[in-house]
Amino acid sequence: MAARLRVLYVLAIIAFLLDPIAKSQVPSTAGDTGFCVDGVASGTHWLCQKPPANVTIWGSFCKNGDNDVGRVESEPFPAAAVLSLYLAGYPGQPGLRLTLKNAPSQQAMELKPPSPPGETWQLNHFALPAEWVGQSVQLIAEDSATGPKGWLAFTAPIPGFKLFPRFIPTSGSPAGFCPNGVYGTTRWPLGMRHQGLATWGSFCKLGDADTGWATSKTVNAGPYLSFYIAGYPIMPGIRLAVENVHTGEQLLLTPPLSPGSEWLPLYIPMPPEWFGQPVRMVVEDRATGIGGWVGFSEPFSPRRAEDVLIAIEILGLVFCLAVLLLLPPAAVCLMAAARGVTDLLDLTSVAPLVLGLTGYGAFWIYFLNHAAGVFYSYATLVASCAVLAYVTLSKSRRSQLLPAKPLLVPAALVILATIFIVSLGLLRGGQYAPLDVAAIRFSPPDLVGDHILPKILADGVFSGHIPRPIMGDWLSSDRPPLQAGNVVWIYPWTSLHRNITYLGMSVFLQCSFLAGLWAFLTAGKIGRRPLALAIVVCFFSGFTFIHGFYTWPKLYPVAYLLIVAAYLLTERYHQVRDRRVTGALVGVAVALAMLCHGGSFFAILGLACSLLFLRRCPSPRFLLAMTAAALLTYAPWVLYQKFYDPPGDRLVKYHLTGVQAPHPEVSLANLLISSYKKAGLHNVIEYKISNFEYLTGDLRPSINDVGVIATNLGSTRARPRDTAASQLRWEKFHFFVPCIGLFSLGPLVSSCIS
Repeated sequence: MAARLRVLYVLAIIAFLLDPIAKSQVPSTAGDTGFCVDGVASGTHWLCQKPPANVTIWGSFCKNGDNDVGRVESEPFPAAAVLSLYLAGYPGQPGLRLTLKNAPSQQAMELKPPSPPGETWQLNHFALPAEWVGQSVQLIAEDSATGPKGWLAFTAPIPGFKLFPRFIPTSGSPAGFCPNGVYGTTRWPLGMRHQGLATWGSFCKLGDADTGWATSKTVNAGPYLSFYIAGYPIMPGIRLAVENVHTGEQLLLTPPLSPGSEWLPLYIPMPPEWFGQPVRMVVEDRATGIGGWVGFSEPFSPRRAEDVLIAIEILGLVFCLAVLLLLPPAAVCLMAAARGVTDLLDLTSVAPLVLGLTGYGAFWIYFLNHAAGVFYSYATLVASCAVLAYVTLSKSRRSQLLPAKPLLVPAALVILATIFIVSLGLLRGGQYAPLDVAAIRFSPPDLVGDHILPKILADGVFSGHIPRPIMGDWLSSDRPPLQAGNVVWIYPWTSLHRNITYLGMSVFLQCSFLAGLWAFLTAGKIGRRPLALAIVVCFFSGFTFIHGFYTWPKLYPVAYLLIVAAYLLTERYHQVRDRRVTGALVGVAVALAMLCHGGSFFAILGLACSLLFLRRCPSPRFLLAMTAAALLTYAPWVLYQKFYDPPGDRLVKYHLTGVQAPHPEVSLANLLISSYKKAGLHNVIEYKISNFEYLTGDLRPSINDVGVIATNLGSTRARPRDTAASQLRWEKFHFFVPCIGLFSLGPLVSSCIS
């Protein structure tokens, strides 16, 4: 019983590890010295993104650098449910304090990031008390620290909605637009137009050369405003906005693309303070060249029939992609069963390994030659279908496939999980900008573009032109290529911008961890009911939803790591510890996990420590085969990093040494030694203590606020409920103990039972 509980605890660890401000406020000094505009250290930079436009930076790194001291206050501004701003330097350290003060109540809360951002700007979100929303608040920064790291900096609050007073002038008479003023071949989605829906456009008597402005009818604002656009709304000279008729404020809109001669539905969230107030669409066209026209509809209520058809189309696409990705693994698994492989763990392990190796092969062949890559994609597809036909058409061979029948369970799990997460992620729309939605769907926190990096690499490999750098100042060699390889393998059967295709494929890859989980639990001889409970708990967690839909490849390697755990941490170890073939299989799984995400190294290190603790040492032949297979699989990527897009180890150096722009010729070992020497023993000890504190977060307010959060989560009012949910999501995303919760007591309970 204790052994099973330990396995369930390991499972839990794996599963869970795995409002706007109206406008930015410019701080004004209170006192004399200490803070200045753009007062940051010279090396401070924006990571993987451009600095936000028109946002003031205030910092205490001025004339005297780290030795500047002083205080600064912002102008009062209305509080939102969540305060978002960028921080740099060392706020929260002794002598460096950033607080938010409630003017009416004189209460204050410290704004302390999870860890000091140093010389990298980090976007932080702070959930504010529900009773503060709408009240006047002020930012207050204080610096009394001198010496190294004695500075902090912050931006003006980042608005959730960019509101401008009459940005598009509406004082004159509307002109330049006419009813149904769009290009003659403009089509409606699925050929269906809302009955009686009014549309306007600037493609009238003069075609592209018509100019002017127009408005829609007025409606009362709700959480979302839905309308259609056509033409080229992102062309210079064309602007769209939603206007609050009472206040005259306008919310500027930036569509994700120009739909051209297609009507594109948009679902725009409204500022909460606008709810129930009259709003209207305002569109301006000053463009006269080719593509100088735009069309828009009056706001509408989405039709259930159209939503159902769009959902069916997307889910059909996701299902077809899942089947395509599963064809090579299914073919190899059935062929193995037909050749006499009967062990369920061996058959289950083959599937994700073949999935990964198929994508890995596609990456290298497309990298070498596009035509050869296309041939490879079609050849593997045809060969897979041929193998499936060969092993299933003969009655004698079909009788040998019974050992593979249980594999239908993990295959169905992964497909159904993919469909569920895609459906949940696009529940409120977003199919026309799915990658934008993925970054914010389950926020806070708002995440940067890491989930797009595999697609950029896949697009570059497919076209034969890999961008350098790939995003911001990051190189293609900074991130492993396996997800990009799986994506590019399927590209010959897709077209256009492939965003929804990429999202569906990537969600499938993240959900493949369920197959590894099933294999691990089955190898651990867990009964059906606890096995089903464990899978349900792991899948229906906020962790899975966030990382399954925001498809940076952090869940994908879990499938391979669980295969390694199934062979080495269960009773199966005693049967395979001397087998060369199993050692090679484990080695390939280790390499593929690393090729998904470099963070897999820490899990591999943990598995190695667990083997030492359990006194399990595989035979030399097992270890030799494992090492050789891992090195041979990973070696091509090392060569790519070193020779094609060097240096390739910058991200490792950055994370382990804290040096943000290390010199490519300085080795990791030398950089580690110099960084520790520079920090000194006292600072190193402080850093290590802060690392452990980072596991728990700030538990005291979490414990004290349990009742308030629970009450607000059940509130019928949107703002208190959203504030509580934001706070929970923020803490669970960043800190280990809040994420694991009661499962943190697993080792203690297991030890007591045993």
